[in-house]
Amino acid sequence: MTQHSRQKLYQTLLQLSIAVSVLSCGGDSAVKGDTTPPTVLTTTPANGAANVPVDGAIAVTFSEVMRAATLTSATFTVEGAVGAVSYSNGSAAFTPTADLLPNTTYTAAVDGSVTDTSGNALTTRYTWQFTTGTAGKRWGTAALLETDDGVGAVASVPQIVVDNSGNGLAVWQQSDGTRTPQRYGQPLYG
Repeated sequence: MTQHSRQKLYQTLLQLSIAVSVLSCGGDSAVKGDTTPPTVLTTTPANGAANVPVDGAIAVTFSEVMRAATLTSATFTVEGAVGAVSYSNGSAAFTPTADLLPNTTYTAAVDGSVTDTSGNALTTRYTWQFTTGTAGKRWGTAALLETDDGVGAVASVPQIVVDNSGNGLAVWQQSDGTRTPQRYGQPLYG
């Protein structure tokens, strides 16, 4: 091998060594940002929860700080309900404009397009279900009713009953003060 050939071989090996060293260091000096997509950590109510209050909280907590502008009533929904969405400290809340219906199964969803502050979106649409309980006793106290018969009748013992669908029935006793004896019995069979 000639002197010139050895120098050429030496230069080639040196260049190859430098190239391998640069590539093994990453070769790219640009700083990589956050590329991890956010995930849903918890939901309120939990998936499959039963007897959820009709005026209870509906919320989702994320694994990362989210871009609040991506969390709207179009991207965080509760099927069959209309409401507003707010975001604070890693959690989004859906607040219905009216109480949810009693004894009803709802599906809540967060769209896959919501993003964290680095622009990473959820990998898929996230859904969960829950079922509300009864509406509970949410009415005021029954009150005596005025009568308009003009003969002094008085309505008393008011009662209000509401079924699970929200239908109400008001009942009361009414009397003009006259007492008439009543006898009730059961026929005897011989």
